[in-house]
Amino acid sequence: MNDKTCIVFRIGSQKFCVDIEKVKEVSAGKDSIYVPGSPEYIIGVINLRGSIVPIINLAKKLKINSDVTNAQHPIIVTEMDELQLGFSVDDVVGIIHVKEEEFSQTPSILHVRSNFLDGVIRRDEEMIILLDLDKTMSDIELEQVRTLQEEQSVL
Repeated sequence: MNDKTCIVFRIGSQKFCVDIEKVKEVSAGKDSIYVPGSPEYIIGVINLRGSIVPIINLAKKLKINSDVTNAQHPIIVTEMDELQLGFSVDDVVGIIHVKEEEFSQTPSILHVRSNFLDGVIRRDEEMIILLDLDKTMSDIELEQVRTLQEEQSVL
């Protein structure tokens, strides 16, 4: 793994990070519109400069206890399969530059679905989990979100 610049965020008591190249922007929390019948991990949709963006509760996707109950928390906006998505997190901590030697494999004792993880960054006494947002959504889930987005765009 090469050196990376990552955005660090918190969900519950755990710090995570994602490669900044995968992030389109970080948005302050906005009121979302709940969409009846949407999967439980979808908080709702927001209007982000004219685009309808579904907001995913990342804590629910990762099965982590968290403060996130709505889109009033920071939103990490990314694009997957030509679909713009927002991931609601508890807090954005900052941006770090990570050297290749700081990365290690994901320990099996972590209580996060490991297929989402690219590894762990160890800094001082702290462990930051490197998350691959592209792997958090299955093809079926992306299709559900795409349908939801198209339905909301018509309204």
